[in-house]
Amino acid sequence: MACHFDTSKFCYRNIYIFFFIFYRCPELETLSLKRSSMAHAVLNCPLLRDLDIASCHKLLDAAVRSAATSCPLLESLDMSNCSCVSDETLREISLICENLHILNASYCPNISLESVRLPMLTVLKLHSCEGITSASIAAISYSYVLEVLELDNCGLLTSVFLDLSHLRNIRLVHCRKLVDVSLRSMVLSSIRISNCPLLQRINITSSSLQQLILQNQESLTTLELHCECLQEVDLTDCESLTNSIFEVFSDRSGCGCPLLKSLILDNCERLTTVVFSSGSVRSLSFAGCRAITSLELTCPNLEQVTLDGCDHLENATFCPYYMCVMFYR
Repeated sequence: MACHFDTSKFCYRNIYIFFFIFYRCPELETLSLKRSSMAHAVLNCPLLRDLDIASCHKLLDAAVRSAATSCPLLESLDMSNCSCVSDETLREISLICENLHILNASYCPNISLESVRLPMLTVLKLHSCEGITSASIAAISYSYVLEVLELDNCGLLTSVFLDLSHLRNIRLVHCRKLVDVSLRSMVLSSIRISNCPLLQRINITSSSLQQLILQNQESLTTLELHCECLQEVDLTDCESLTNSIFEVFSDRSGCGCPLLKSLILDNCERLTTVVFSSGSVRSLSFAGCRAITSLELTCPNLEQVTLDGCDHLENATFCPYYMCVMFYR
């Protein structure tokens, strides 16, 4: 029978009690030491699969390494907020714990992953890791079966280029130096990119993505999408976008989003002339785009258009699709 132990629910005075319990539980599979004040952890748990040592601030790098590598069947490891953890520890873990699929190394300032290979991971969380850079992304690209990647608050990260066939979910939030993002995964279905003030270029290829929200990307100028199932795009407050953004979604330009139904470009103040053709779009919003003076829409299935606050709009044309097809021939 599987054995589980959680120190957060156990009042103790003598740490050696835990050593005894570990030794007497050779069937132990799950162990949580979260927020423990111990400086050393000696584990003899050959069947341990899930280890949580998050916020064990007194655990030295060598202690973390010893604890994790003594559990060769480990599948999930949470070492977040263990500030002493190094790349050397991660290298040893990757060599010994071949079944490790889930790793949370958030708030570990000393790791960079630059010389670490973790090909077995499916979930990797690296929130607020000061050592993560674009070189780290090159190392992450060796995690061939990675499905979930979270890189929030990685302040030195400038670019993310990933081509991972299993990647389903990625988060890039508050990456203040991020400039370029290129993602390719046919199963990518969730992207969270927000509050990246220097982000200029985004390139996404996916056959599964249905919704893309890129609000408040004030420096975004280039967007390239090859997303055949994408239905909703929100680019609110992307104030550096120009009229060329319509080429990304227009049928006349060989649109890479043939199923697009909703496009929101609210408060994109550099838009001046809208020339847009789409056989799938049903809803368009340009609220707050004060610089727009001309609007030409060729969208036969269009049901809703929002132009609130477009107080410089002089000309608007809603042309039947079949007539425009004939005209452009």
